[in-house]
Amino acid sequence: MEFDPHGGGVNEVSAILPGATVSGQADFLGEHFVALYACDGQFFLRAGTGVVNLHDARLQLEHEHLAGGETRFRAADSKARFEIVYPSWWVGYPAVLLMHQDTDDADEDFCAYVVDLIRDPEVVQRFLDEYSG
Repeated sequence: MEFDPHGGGVNEVSAILPGATVSGQADFLGEHFVALYACDGQFFLRAGTGVVNLHDARLQLEHEHLAGGETRFRAADSKARFEIVYPSWWVGYPAVLLMHQDTDDADEDFCAYVVDLIRDPEVVQRFLDEYSG
């Protein structure tokens, strides 16, 4: 999978697979490479070897902050599931900056962004339109 960390606000990814080209967005969260991509009109999320279909009727996404400055993200569909734990985005920021920063997890954390994105069918369709092709 090709990863372009200089693509702007999001990191663009693409891969050529047997019979298909996939493209989307990705980020590194701690040691985990997480990719959100379109393939054949479907919407997938990959972390390591785990892949879930975001169109699956049994999709479950959980994003939570843990004690000690870590974040846990779980994803499951009817066929697969994965869980990753990674440093929370604010680790290393001085507390005084965080008190004055007007930001949302989705602006700083790729998995929180995925959770927000999947809630809006129009945004999902725009993503598919942009990356299916």
